[in-house]
Amino acid sequence: MKSWIVTTGNEILDGVVKNTNAEYLTKRLNELGFTVMGIQVVRDELEAIERAVRLGLDSADIVIISGGLGSTDDDITREAVASLLGRKLYIDRPFADKVFDRYKRKFGARVPRSVEKFALMIEGAKTYFGDEALVPAQVIETEGKLLVLLPGPPSELVPLFEKVFNEHPTFSQHTSAYAQRTFKFANVPESVVEESLRDVLKDVEYSTTLDYFVGPTIRIKVKQNRGDQLERIEEVIHERFPEDFFGTDETSLEEVTVKLLEKRGLTLSIAESCTGGNVSAILVKVSGLSRVYKGAVVGYNRKVKETLLHVSQSTIDKHDVVSELVAAEMAENVRKILQSDIGASVTGVAGPDRGDSRKEVGTVCFAISDSHGCRTFTENIRGDRRTVVQRASYRLLDLIRRHVLLTEGG
Repeated sequence: MKSWIVTTGNEILDGVVKNTNAEYLTKRLNELGFTVMGIQVVRDELEAIERAVRLGLDSADIVIISGGLGSTDDDITREAVASLLGRKLYIDRPFADKVFDRYKRKFGARVPRSVEKFALMIEGAKTYFGDEALVPAQVIETEGKLLVLLPGPPSELVPLFEKVFNEHPTFSQHTSAYAQRTFKFANVPESVVEESLRDVLKDVEYSTTLDYFVGPTIRIKVKQNRGDQLERIEEVIHERFPEDFFGTDETSLEEVTVKLLEKRGLTLSIAESCTGGNVSAILVKVSGLSRVYKGAVVGYNRKVKETLLHVSQSTIDKHDVVSELVAAEMAENVRKILQSDIGASVTGVAGPDRGDSRKEVGTVCFAISDSHGCRTFTENIRGDRRTVVQRASYRLLDLIRRHVLLTEGG
């Protein structure tokens, strides 16, 4: 089933407010098996909103509109939709009384008459009321399509969307007809994944996206009565990408890495340079991390590398502060200092200048050390400073994951 999103608000187009509603709706609709055909952001103008809704109705089965349901003069979404559909507007008097009472209790002042606008309804709309929202969601059936009007504040939009989804039959009937799963890969080209799986993807509905910091994902949707097909596809993916495939749906790379360490009974410590503690910041999102993670040393400048991580001056002088040999000493020494089973390190040039290094911006060296030895890697990461830091951080996590995955007993 096709969906269309319209968000209203001058503040979005003026760059004052981030369009978090569109992000949330897109994510949820995809999770629920709806194909999002388009997203529009329009100003608080009657004709602009009418055109956007008209295009949505012509392009999709469900049109979701957020914003413009407040009490000010520029809150005109209801007026625009009513005008487009040729329907009347009316005040829901019982609800208006509730709004007046709630407003008075909250603000303790004389209630302006404009608050009555919160109770402005479109003829024929089904309403859904939230516990905290001052305004209800309105759902209208027209031309065999569905229009869903939601308030702009995210704290009101999210619970009302979930309420509509759970209670309106169009949503529940659609989602019960399909099963879907998202498959996640790390550090493998999107084209390689798609080409390798072409034979299993040809009979299913799927979409591919790219997490720029981690790798590609494939979301596959099948009819509910063929749900076992997802299991067979996952088995094929495991066989063809035993190391690159790391999880499904909401599973994160850091979560998988921590669980693998715990499963193997291994502990980890990290020496970070160019990432400045970012790898640790990503890891601490995972509950129970302390069972496997000893800690980190952020040796951002040369002196700290030499004094705390015991990297030799001669190694740095001869091979550069950004080199595989320096990365190896960082990983080996942090493992010994913090007494962990595995030591990992990253050192690189995040840019925009080279700092103490002679290497090109984007050059990043990694190392993984354990009692059996040390492996080193070098990559050239393109992008601005933030991109280099983020990609280097997730690359180190993936190298740790792969190392543990291949540990004896896996």
